[in-house]
Amino acid sequence: MENDSKANPPNPEQKTQGTPSGLSSLWAELRRRKVIRVAAVYAVVAWLVIQIAVATFPSLYIPQWALSFVVMCVILGFPVALIVAWAFELTPEGIKTSKTAQEEHPEAHKDEAHTKKRNWYALAFAAAAPTLIFGSLALFFYLRAGDEPLLTEEDKSIAVLPFENRSSIEEDQYFTDGIHDDLLTHISRIRDIKTISRTSVMGYRSTTKGMPVIGEELGVSHILEGGVQRAGKQIRINVQLINAAADKHVWAEIYTREMTAEDIFTIQNEIATVIATKLKAVLSPEEKKQLEQMPTQNLQAMEAYFEGKVRSQKSTSKGLQAAIPYFEKAIEIDPSFATAYAALANVHLLRIYFGGLEPEAQSAKAKPLIERAIELNPNLSEAYVARGQILAFSNDAKAEAAFEKAIELGPNNANAFAMYSNYSQHHQWDLPKAISLARKAVKVNPKAAGPKANLAEALMQARQRDEAKTIMEALVMEAPEYSNYLGILASIYHQNFHQYDLAIRTYRKAYSIDSDIAWRSFHIAFVYDFLGDFQSENFWMERFFEKSPDPLAVLIKGQYLCSLNRIEEALDIFRRIPSDHPAFRTALAHRAIYEPDPEERRRILTQTDDLWQEDMGLDKDGSSRDLQFLDVLTRAESKRVNGLDDQAKEIARVAIEALPSETLARWQIIDIVVTSYAMAGDISKALKELEAYVDLEGAISFSEKSYTPIPAAFDILKDEPRFVELKAIMDKRLAAQRANLARWEAEGELAPIPDLPAN
Repeated sequence: MENDSKANPPNPEQKTQGTPSGLSSLWAELRRRKVIRVAAVYAVVAWLVIQIAVATFPSLYIPQWALSFVVMCVILGFPVALIVAWAFELTPEGIKTSKTAQEEHPEAHKDEAHTKKRNWYALAFAAAAPTLIFGSLALFFYLRAGDEPLLTEEDKSIAVLPFENRSSIEEDQYFTDGIHDDLLTHISRIRDIKTISRTSVMGYRSTTKGMPVIGEELGVSHILEGGVQRAGKQIRINVQLINAAADKHVWAEIYTREMTAEDIFTIQNEIATVIATKLKAVLSPEEKKQLEQMPTQNLQAMEAYFEGKVRSQKSTSKGLQAAIPYFEKAIEIDPSFATAYAALANVHLLRIYFGGLEPEAQSAKAKPLIERAIELNPNLSEAYVARGQILAFSNDAKAEAAFEKAIELGPNNANAFAMYSNYSQHHQWDLPKAISLARKAVKVNPKAAGPKANLAEALMQARQRDEAKTIMEALVMEAPEYSNYLGILASIYHQNFHQYDLAIRTYRKAYSIDSDIAWRSFHIAFVYDFLGDFQSENFWMERFFEKSPDPLAVLIKGQYLCSLNRIEEALDIFRRIPSDHPAFRTALAHRAIYEPDPEERRRILTQTDDLWQEDMGLDKDGSSRDLQFLDVLTRAESKRVNGLDDQAKEIARVAIEALPSETLARWQIIDIVVTSYAMAGDISKALKELEAYVDLEGAISFSEKSYTPIPAAFDILKDEPRFVELKAIMDKRLAAQRANLARWEAEGELAPIPDLPAN
């Protein structure tokens, strides 16, 4: 053997060729021990686990750091899994090192069944490792959540107080307020968080009130406060989230970034996301998309928008006018700035309410802006609010869908609730719905005057007069500078309580604040008509005719001239009203009463019959109910004065069928109720209705000088003894109210009339 060995020494080349290289040997061993397969399966399962965590942790109220912890554990577990797969093996005797298992069972490693079994063990281990990490953490938070109280709706609520301007430049206040307003809007898009509107929180600027007091007043559990500082090319925003009831800090952060629109937006997005996490709010995919959509990348456009937004918050004619150039500038700088288009459109529409401008003209300005805003960003709640208003002005039923879309996109948009309420009240005549929507607007904007006024107006129409009056009297005390709110209160005094002296005093104060609203003059004149002060009525009617561009004013002027017995002037107005005018049909009815030529009156009566053949114009539940009654009763009067008593009575009976059944509702339109029964020939019922009204302390001036159909009732009832008695009682009450007005005027309590020279 020894000689043979020496005769045939080993060949180094043959050994190299027959034995695998070091790298190849390692790869083969990794595959034999299933390390490669473990790595692949682990990576796939780990990716799935992370995706599941991202999707489910927020809805389970698991904090953000837990997701980061899962990702870190899964990453760190990867090399551990590889080491375990390399070093250990599952044998019939238990887990052993791969080396020991191979030495004890050399033949088993060559067995195909054993190899398959080992493959399954490896795959199971690779899948189980990351799953175990995820499952353990999820179970921990699930069990931990059982010890925590469930969050209520009020727990997930926040008020963002006005930010402090920490720059040395006073002009930066607009920028600071703009940042605050934008952030608040950002947070308000999260449906799961009740967010108090800007108007309600602005009263807490520089407040000394404690957090528990503010939280209680606004009805929120959390408060966010902060400050903004601009310095050169940088911006610093610091915020702190506070548990209001406990007055404890929940979270605080300081953001220092470059002064760019993108960085400002990123900060707002980060703050909103953290707040959602801290309040355990669920963010839907749509809400996440909204939060991540950047409105503009141009800082100058953003600054112009901020300044316009702050100016537009002053809901006065001058404030809204001042905001327009800034929004136009923002659009000029960035034509793709959807939010600026929506803001400008809403300003044009708000000027209808706060500037007395015509809906048709303002809608024409706003419509292209709204469509452009929605085209650029179909997720803007403010744009759909504006669209709903325009559709409502044209009585388009699609307005409801627009308002519902606005609320879907802006669950805390108080203006969306308020405008939808207004639409439900005045166009659908659904008062319960209007009141419900108005209450929701008040809930998210509890300190603002607008939503409260809207609620009071709906309550007034629903004859819930005491609550309406309480709301508006308190509101006028809080915001005496808003003429619209004084107007609503005056209307409540007039329509719901028939306190004409208080109504006129309140209307006069509203007129002194903003005399540009033409209909304010008419309302004052209208109350004087009910009060029986026809000289004062004439004064205010003249002002209305001078200022009002409304087509309806033409008809009112003709009617009023008839009450002054200036018949020819009135007929000249009625004759010039074209057939496509909304008042044409009623103008014809007046001509059938006053035209001097009997043949012309008969011709007109035939024409009115054709116009009224299919539609009497009465809608019992319509928001324009009073005007519809007046139109129908004018037609009945046209029949009566032309000797067609039976036809007049039949028309009046149609009006009676549409009269409301509730006492307060009938009291609200007592002139129409009495006139309807009188013209229908039911004198006893007319007197019974008037007697019930007088028993309720009511009073109204029945006179031939009134420009409503009341002169017809007066003409029919004037010789009835009971009517004479009731009229005497009412006249005495009206005289007392007129005396109050005279005293207030002498004592300077009645607001001066601004367009008259001082005495």
